[in-house]
Amino acid sequence: MRNIVRTWITHRDQLYRLIIFMTVVLFCIGLFFLFYAYIAEAVDHPSINIFIQLGIQIFAFLLGFGLMFLVARFRYQLYRRFIFTISILTGVAMLILMTPLAVERNGAVRWIDFGLLQFQPSEVMKIAFILFFAFLFTHKKVRSNVKHLIAYTLGAFFVLAVASWAQPDYGTILIIVAAVLGMALIARLPWKWWIMILIIAIAGVGFISAGPSYISTRITTFYDLHFGELTPEQRYGDAYHSLQNLQAVRVGGAVGQGPGFVSQSAQLDIPEVTTDSIFALVAAETGFIGSLLLIFIFLLFFTLCYAVADFTKDLFGRYIVVGIATMFAAQFFVNILVVLGFPATGIPLIFFSRGGTSLLLTFVAVGIILNVLQQQPIKRELYRGSLV
Repeated sequence: MRNIVRTWITHRDQLYRLIIFMTVVLFCIGLFFLFYAYIAEAVDHPSINIFIQLGIQIFAFLLGFGLMFLVARFRYQLYRRFIFTISILTGVAMLILMTPLAVERNGAVRWIDFGLLQFQPSEVMKIAFILFFAFLFTHKKVRSNVKHLIAYTLGAFFVLAVASWAQPDYGTILIIVAAVLGMALIARLPWKWWIMILIIAIAGVGFISAGPSYISTRITTFYDLHFGELTPEQRYGDAYHSLQNLQAVRVGGAVGQGPGFVSQSAQLDIPEVTTDSIFALVAAETGFIGSLLLIFIFLLFFTLCYAVADFTKDLFGRYIVVGIATMFAAQFFVNILVVLGFPATGIPLIFFSRGGTSLLLTFVAVGIILNVLQQQPIKRELYRGSLV
């Protein structure tokens, strides 16, 4: 990757500007499709004011864009010093979901209502976990003691499992696990740690199986959709969302039906078209070629993010960038897989889906990557104390 990128990029500032440019491009493309997604949603909900909703999304973009540059000015090494403060604040935010301030949507309690603003703590938790494991994988005393490394990993995943069970939000578990594994792959961790991860994965399957009934229902529906036969109740019930997504992909064909088709089509009724299923709208209106082009643009963005990690000598910064880039990639591909019929997880498409918290935290994460890119490796660690 380094050789490919260096063929075209010869200076740090070039990579910096390219990442910023790609975030703006992706948001503008996303806003274009979100406009047509709102039109499609307004067909069933005439009370929706499309331009107010788009205005909110643009405001979130401007605020997030400003936060990105603000975060990019702080030394990322400070996260090591304040990692426990970050972890505690994240835990407090998750605990607020158990108070009357929490808002329930579609059977899930994932939002905190502050009146004019609704906040989703799980978006913060994703970044907090990446910072925590980057700290964990670079702490010499922990790395040299496998038992301590396993103990802290178990503790972190236990907190994650409890938080996700309470909401419930199993999509967040999937994204965080992907990010941590991406970091672990380059951290060269002891084989005992990997065995422990495998045990956690097996236990996690049992944990989910014993969880809310809708989890097992989605798995059963997924199997019947692709390998069995759907009942009439499933077609107009649990499988309806997946069937509409797949129908949108089929209708799109090679070149798509053109912008605005979904809102005018009598055969398509895509649920959650402004959030989880916005890629289904992209597939219907731009077809296979347009979808492939969009995937290529996202892959280019991910490649630029991973290039930052490849150029970074400081391990703490490298692990952070790999974790964030893997988090972005996992959210993107999981969202596409859900559109293609995999069990729904409620994962938004970054830069595209409606949601102020997700967009803000996406730009904050990009800001952290830019900060790592700008900072030179330091000779001493800012954090020298023991982990306990």
